[in-house]
Order: sequence, then C-alpha cells, then structure tokens
Amino acid sequence: MTMFEHSVVHPLLAFMGLVLFVFAPVMVTARVYASVRGLVPKGYFGLLGADKSDGEKPAVPRLILQLTRNYANLMEIPTFFLVMAVLIVTLGFDGEFYAVVGWAFVATRVAHTILHTTCNPVLPRLAAFLAGIACLGVMLVALAGDVLSKYSPSGSSAPTA
Repeated sequence: MTMFEHSVVHPLLAFMGLVLFVFAPVMVTARVYASVRGLVPKGYFGLLGADKSDGEKPAVPRLILQLTRNYANLMEIPTFFLVMAVLIVTLGFDGEFYAVVGWAFVATRVAHTILHTTCNPVLPRLAAFLAGIACLGVMLVALAGDVLSKYSPSGSSAPTA
C-alpha cells in the first residue's frame, strides 16, 4: 500500500478541483451573462448592490443570487475540512477512515451545491448541510483522539520542535 492509497488528500483535491474548475466557472459565466444581457444593474457586482445610496437592493435574477451565495458558502464551512485534512496528513494520521469521511464530506457539499443552485428546497438543502457538518464533527473528534493518544504525557511520543 502506498502512502496515499487511502488518503484524505484525494477528497481534498477533488473538492478543490470542483470548486475551482466547476463551481467557480459556472458562477463567473452566469455573472458575465447577467451583466452583458443587462439582467443586473451596471456595477452591481462591485459591492453586490450595496453601493446604492437609497438603501434598496436592485432586482437581481434568483439564479445569480443563488450561485453567488453558494460560492461564498463553499469558502466558509469547507475551510475546516481543508485545515483538518492538512493536519491529518502532516501529523501522520492519514488513512482509510479519514479518506472515507473526507469523501462523504465532499459528497454532502456537492449535494448541497446542486440543491442550492437549482430548485433550492430548504429542508433537503439543510439536511445536506447538516450531514456535512456531521462529517466534519466525526473527523474532528477522531483527529482530537489521535492527537491526544499520540501526544499525551502517557502517549508514546511528544512533538518535537
């Protein structure tokens, strides 16, 4: 078995690839289309409509709002996954368990994105979101357990400087 045969690195790279090469281009394409077609007020994307002096937000197509909010969401909660994945690999805890939980997390984010940017049903979207949070919780508890067992005073080793 190679070092990365069952690795949290795989879902990490897959997630990053989906965000950068699928989700971002879809959002950018939709925004450019909306701007070119005049579906959003000129300058809207500068501050997402917050620059209006009368305080009212301009009418913007629902899909543009959904794609924009979803992309922002992809930069929020998944940050915990990215940090934990780096810690898991760096501290030498990587393996099949973390890979499976990592893939489950990525699947929940894909499901959440599809739901959020299409028909946007609130309860199924919430279920996908909470399933992703649960994956992160499982990963965090396992990582904390691994760290405590390896680096506790009664553990076999201590971190070196």
